[in-house]
Amino acid sequence: MALIMTRPASRRIGPTPDRSRWLEPTRRTALWLFGWPVRYVRARRNLAVLAAMSDMQLKDIGLYRADVVSATALPRDEDPTPQLAALVRERRQYRGARRG
Repeated sequence: MALIMTRPASRRIGPTPDRSRWLEPTRRTALWLFGWPVRYVRARRNLAVLAAMSDMQLKDIGLYRADVVSATALPRDEDPTPQLAALVRERRQYRGARRG
């Protein structure tokens, strides 16, 4: 009589859970936390460039000094450029609608 050795059946039913799916939120959080200083420096650098411009230069790009000052109220790691660009677009649309 021959003895046949077989592996015991796996206790899991269904597919094996994917660890990367479980670790993804942790990885994203870690990247966000470690990337914060870089985002902060970039955002403040962009704001410093705008603050160093003269009132005439700001007017040429459609901004006022008050817009730059109000951008300092944004979260520290948020780049003010997209919000200021949206403000300029809105003003241009409004001026275009008034003329047309």
